[in-house]
Amino acid sequence: MTARRRYLFACLVLLASFVLALGCTHDALAPGQPRAASVVSLLERTDPPPCIGLPEEQCRYAYTFEPHCAAFAIAKHGQTMLVTASHCVPDSATSSTPLRFHAPSGWGHGKAYLAHRDADADVAFLTLSDPEMVTPLRVGRSPLVDERVWSYSPIYRARSAGLVMDWLGPDWFETTQSVAPGWSGSPVLDEQGAVVGVVSRCPAENGIASKRCSPGRVVVTAALCFKAD
Repeated sequence: MTARRRYLFACLVLLASFVLALGCTHDALAPGQPRAASVVSLLERTDPPPCIGLPEEQCRYAYTFEPHCAAFAIAKHGQTMLVTASHCVPDSATSSTPLRFHAPSGWGHGKAYLAHRDADADVAFLTLSDPEMVTPLRVGRSPLVDERVWSYSPIYRARSAGLVMDWLGPDWFETTQSVAPGWSGSPVLDEQGAVVGVVSRCPAENGIASKRCSPGRVVVTAALCFKAD
């Protein structure tokens, strides 16, 4: 083997090692991470504001779809569905109302349709026009107080971790996570990456009697109807 061939062979070996290292790094991050094709951002139709033609005014002439909540995929009754907080779905939505979400690839929109909602428990299930767009997450058991949980927001592209602080009743618990408007509907996961709830809001807003919600704490719904296959 000539020196030139030895040099090319060494370069190929280094390139192959680099590719394998990338693969190993990706696999090493997999446990505890939601799959990229599992969590999506729900889009809300925003109509153009009235424009009176002032020079400094930003005029928009057509409605747009802007992210306002999150949703994630699970398998329920053998079917891939999206789960989100009920308050993220318009009150006027029916089973024939198309609800748009950002495609996991980042290109284009997917369409979902309301299958079932429980406003009291703040959970909604959506069927998909193309179920293969998303990958179901595994559903875990209800977490215990002081167990670690975390969430992922596709809108902020960020994680928020904390501890289970207290159960407010059979369907809600609070965590020490930090979130902002737009996190509603995001999955709450255990340390193994299994879904244990949905970022919600204080059940007092739904008229449900329970322990008082702590100011600044993240409220999670874990209603029985959320149980998957």
